[in-house]
Amino acid sequence: MTSNDFTSIDVFRALHASAGQPASRGRWKALVSRLRAESPEFAELWDRHSVRAVDAGVQRQIDNPAVGRMAFTVSNTWVAPGSTTRLQVLLPADPGTVERLTRLIADAG
Repeated sequence: MTSNDFTSIDVFRALHASAGQPASRGRWKALVSRLRAESPEFAELWDRHSVRAVDAGVQRQIDNPAVGRMAFTVSNTWVAPGSTTRLQVLLPADPGTVERLTRLIADAG
């Protein structure tokens, strides 16, 4: 299994967790029904009932062709209590990432 496989499973597990929230349950059911009908792989994964909470405090890495690899810490804020809508912020995890972001901003300016 490649790192992309692990990422895909993680995204799927987060989707499964979000579908369990009370908000927009009808829309989730319709989407899941459509995806199950279109993809046997989706149906198999869905039937596993694998759930994962939303990432918080974990590190993500982004490879940028201009400045190289940058490391970020994930922070989440929900827009309202009980909401499934969230703002996800990636915070620079080290001084090298801050320096690379500064270069990107300067180059874009």
